[in-house]
Amino acid sequence: MSQTPKHQCCHEADIAELKTQIKQKRYEINDIEARLDSFNEKLDDLLEHLSRVELQLIETTSVARTYKSIIYLLISIFGLSGVLFIIKTATILLD
Repeated sequence: MSQTPKHQCCHEADIAELKTQIKQKRYEINDIEARLDSFNEKLDDLLEHLSRVELQLIETTSVARTYKSIIYLLISIFGLSGVLFIIKTATILLD
């Protein structure tokens, strides 16, 4: 059974419409891929930044523990009032 020219025309129009839709979907997919790539780059940058922050926190914690140990040592040697006197004197001298 052969198609009439009218049916052939409709069939070709349907194919053309489908090709247009496929082309549009490809553009959309390419746009989504570009946005995902950008998002991945931003995530990589964020992870790198968080790693640096983590290292800084570890260093800060280490320094804080050192100061805490020094303060406890000074308190055990001079007593609390002696340490407070040293801190007060140091503050006055540094001003």
